Amino acid sequence: GPQKVADDAVSLLSDSLLTIVYDVSGGYLRIFVDGVEVFNYKAAFSKLDFTDAELILGSWDNSREVYMELTDIRFYNHPLRTAEVAQNAKNLNSYAPVVSDGLIAEFDADGYSTANNTWKPSIGTVGDIDLSDAKYTFDKGACIVTGGDRITLPQEIADALNNKQAFTIEVEFGNIKNIPSQFVNFISNSVIERQTQFSLRSSEKDNNFSAQVCFGGGE
Repeated sequence: GPQKVADDAVSLLSDSLLTIVYDVSGGYLRIFVDGVEVFNYKAAFSKLDFTDAELILGSWDNSREVYMELTDIRFYNHPLRTAEVAQNAKNLNSYAPVVSDGLIAEFDADGYSTANNTWKPSIGTVGDIDLSDAKYTFDKGACIVTGGDRITLPQEIADALNNKQAFTIEVEFGNIKNIPSQFVNFISNSVIERQTQFSLRSSEKDNNFSAQVCFGGGE
């Protein structure tokens, strides 16, 4: 079941850099906030099957109102080391380059196109994020997700992470007023009996922050 990370996801993640490091060979899931480790869960993890997966940031089931500002999203095809996580966190406010080794894609505020309402990657040859059918705005360098909406990330990212031994995801948040029940969610339903799910979530009652990895059978 879900493993508790912290008491309050909203307070912890507002104006912060969230880093998720998943490593099969090392047998761990590590979560950092602003370069500081807040969660380290060791288990016999498996490679995650992201075949035909949906990669979601925001409200998974549209059941909860949300207000989240996303300023940067990055995907790496290997586990960032502790020093690299700290480097990326330190460089945020100085606008210095982030770690480039293994960087699959990065979406930042410079990639938003008002012409066709898409969020283009600033780094990486992956598809755009389509923002045309949801409640998104860009303001002061942030993609603001409101209502019960979510961002569905390009399939090329799922393909790049599919069955990898390890990966790293980084999400830079601005202001958060309310966070959905599953706010980082990678799920594959290509073979429903062998469902794979990786999610970060918060409870509706008190916004408790937890992490969950499922193999072969949903919840």
